[in-house]
Amino acid sequence: MDFNIRQEQIKDYEAVHKVVELAFRDMEDSDHSEPFLVDQLRQTDAFIPELSLVAEVDEEIIGHILMTKVKIISENKSVTSLGLAPVSVLPEYQNRGIGSALIREAHKRATELGYGSVVLLGHKDYYPRFGYKQAIDFGIEFPFDVPHEYCMAIELRPESLKDVQGMIQYAKPLRNNREQKAGKNLSVFILHGDQYPERTQKINMNSQKPFLLYKRLLKFPTVS
Repeated sequence: MDFNIRQEQIKDYEAVHKVVELAFRDMEDSDHSEPFLVDQLRQTDAFIPELSLVAEVDEEIIGHILMTKVKIISENKSVTSLGLAPVSVLPEYQNRGIGSALIREAHKRATELGYGSVVLLGHKDYYPRFGYKQAIDFGIEFPFDVPHEYCMAIELRPESLKDVQGMIQYAKPLRNNREQKAGKNLSVFILHGDQYPERTQKINMNSQKPFLLYKRLLKFPTVS
């Protein structure tokens, strides 16, 4: 199937909101906040217009990917990286390579813009095909109580993460939002491109058990 990937424009915001909404609409564990997460990220200093990409067929937007700036903070330095999420593809266009193409194109454009790395929370058997490794191998930690195999990073340039260690810090509005909702359900969702439309991960935060992975996440079959 022929499709085009281009930078999102302001006029696309409504269509992108709908794509993200529909991509997660039938996800059993979704609280359907994903399109609002995208809306919110656009309003932060972490937003990079060149890394908000859409896939389209006959001028219809069918997919979207977003990469935003994050910091890797240690005691003596701060390094800028990118956070990947979410990736969304309309249900009727999933399983056609669109999500994978969006990820690869986002990597390419991020490299051209001078960024050296990307971090994400994602399924351990899906993202390694794009070159992702466990973040802990680079000395990078996420501010969530999540098994290491789901916390990943990739070097877009050789050794771009050499001597980079520390904790990931997300955009301030998102951190504030987490703090405000402490004790309530808060979800981080990752749609696995187009390959696994039914395999959305939910990490649920509440006051007793912060950031638990749902059993469905842990039961995903091995990816060939």
